[in-house]
Amino acid sequence: LEVEKQEIAGLTQKHQVRIEVGPSKMTVTGKKDDVLTAVLEINGFMQKAKDRESRKEEQERMKNIVQWEAVKSEKPKPLSSDINYELELAYQKKEKTYVYTWHGESFTIDFEKMQQTGSKGRVMKIKRTPLINSETALIELPVEWTNMKGQNMEVIGLLSTSEEFQKISKEFIKSCQKGSCNVEVVQIERIQNREQWERYAIKRQALDRKYPKQKNEQLLYHGTTNDICQKINKTGFNRSFCGRNDVSFSATKFGQGTYFAKEAHYSCHDSYSNPDAVGHKYIYRARVLTGKLCRGVEGMKEPTPVNPNDPHSDLCDCAVDSLSKPFVHVIFSDFGAYPEYLITFKTV
Repeated sequence: LEVEKQEIAGLTQKHQVRIEVGPSKMTVTGKKDDVLTAVLEINGFMQKAKDRESRKEEQERMKNIVQWEAVKSEKPKPLSSDINYELELAYQKKEKTYVYTWHGESFTIDFEKMQQTGSKGRVMKIKRTPLINSETALIELPVEWTNMKGQNMEVIGLLSTSEEFQKISKEFIKSCQKGSCNVEVVQIERIQNREQWERYAIKRQALDRKYPKQKNEQLLYHGTTNDICQKINKTGFNRSFCGRNDVSFSATKFGQGTYFAKEAHYSCHDSYSNPDAVGHKYIYRARVLTGKLCRGVEGMKEPTPVNPNDPHSDLCDCAVDSLSKPFVHVIFSDFGAYPEYLITFKTV
């Protein structure tokens, strides 16, 4: 924060204000317009510092996932953390080249040839080494997530005035109204669970590699109860919860998995999102890996093979109520869905 401290100190002369820094707060005094301008600039400085710390944290995390090296005289030399991070991002985005500067010299990475060429003409091989047991080294956290400061899980309540809240709320209400279900959104929480997300993202990347020409992920709804919410936030969608909210035949009609609906009004029914003592109901808007679909049947414990005539065929990824117009989706893998947002609401 040393740079930001100097910039903040410079504001005292620039805007003719007095700045006092305490252990937990900062006080700015002076003329109203000067104070407002100074506070806005201070907020900008602090945000820069937070972004820098967050980026540094991600660079350190990346070092433990994958290592990029330049090979000189058959001896690999690790690239710096910041270059390692940017290089892996470019690699995952399937860019053909990447340019970086080191000690005043520009280097161009050619990912197809796996070599770098310096502006002075020097050519060297580069090497990428994954450091974890996964074909994919990079698991990017969603851009909406706040800095978790090393924590594995945080539940973030969205401000009702935020663009994120407004977008999800509007889509949810519209989806409910399609089934004549009028609702009032009480709260929306973003579930930030690093371990859950990484497992889900690895599975999603594997599915995208298997079926690169189709959409493998959908945003679907899942109704639940207040007590089960806490478990889903921590450990994800567990098939042992299947049918727990609904004792009717429909709870396992299309298989013994975790159920999701295309529209929220389906999950609004009390049999799926039973209200708590104050009348609040709970629905997740989840990311679900649907991949290859099959028709669900009563008692099904896993999807059918993609090719029923081939005993070595892969299994489908998701069972549905209808192959022509799928509405209900059932997954049989606990990491096949991620509970992105928990919507607390009440019917009106």
